[in-house]
Amino acid sequence: MDGQQADRTRRVIEMIAKTAQYMNAVIICGGINTGVMAEIGRIRGQKRYKFPLVGIVPEQLVTWPSGPHSKNFLWWGNKRWRLESHYSHFILVSGSQFGDESPSINSAATLLSNGHQSVTILISGGEVARKDIQLSLENGRQVIERGKSCTGEIKVVGESKLTKSQSLYDFSRPVSLITHKNSL
Repeated sequence: MDGQQADRTRRVIEMIAKTAQYMNAVIICGGINTGVMAEIGRIRGQKRYKFPLVGIVPEQLVTWPSGPHSKNFLWWGNKRWRLESHYSHFILVSGSQFGDESPSINSAATLLSNGHQSVTILISGGEVARKDIQLSLENGRQVIERGKSCTGEIKVVGESKLTKSQSLYDFSRPVSLITHKNSL
């Protein structure tokens, strides 16, 4: 991602965070310390926002300061991903690969919205993002996608049209923005 594209992405994330703060909305995201997930956490921390930011991630893939550090089962053989420290809550789910948490993200968005409208916002992502978007659409959640030309435009996706040929970035995740006041 070039500098201009990164700046545009940051501005979109700042707008989402500011909106969540204003509405006391819950944001659900992957919660690890990389990509969009890290950026939304850092912005929440820098701006001292108090909106609930919930990270949902497979337990076997992550660590935290006093958490596990074993890497024996990791397919990339490197290290566990660190949880981003500015999230307010984490839900660790069963799973050994990214994407195993997708049904839990969808269920949490449905549960926490408590019958109120919620949307899924896609900033960037890969195969896992496609899975998250498909689950959102199957469950009647509106999907908003930042234009892939990275000019900052936003469009509403009416039905799943994501294909493998689209250029989306790996390890960045959609966020679910739940739009009502007393979420947690």
